[in-house]
Amino acid sequence: MTVADLSDIWLTASVQEKDIHFVHRGDPVVATFAAYSGETMRGKVLFVADVLDPDTRTAKVRTAFPNQDGRLRPAMFATVTLKTWDTQELTVPTTALVMQGDQTTVFVEIAPLTYERRAVEAGEQQGGRTVIRKGLQTGEKVLVREGALLQ
Repeated sequence: MTVADLSDIWLTASVQEKDIHFVHRGDPVVATFAAYSGETMRGKVLFVADVLDPDTRTAKVRTAFPNQDGRLRPAMFATVTLKTWDTQELTVPTTALVMQGDQTTVFVEIAPLTYERRAVEAGEQQGGRTVIRKGLQTGEKVLVREGALLQ
């Protein structure tokens, strides 16, 4: 006796308030399920919640993945990428960013083993990288970790 139709599995993702405007019904979704690490599966966004969770400041996004082979099961854990950047933008590893008061900075290499602090305007974050809107040029080298130690 079949209790539920599992030919498609729904996955619910919590999307941060600052990122929700990037996600729309029908958008492609890529997920890696913990049970099948290293294997990516493709689905699509079915629904974007109209309200935020007041405690987490996130919105629920329901996605669907085809499951004809029955490998996916309800309550499995997955890592989801909902949207990738459509345009080429300057990004740095998020670990390169150093907060100084209310200012975001990076350390730019000006000579071998010589760095200067530079204020930047950071944008969206995705997959461990952050868009830099102002303050850095393509090709400049930045210190990618432990910048806080140079302060």
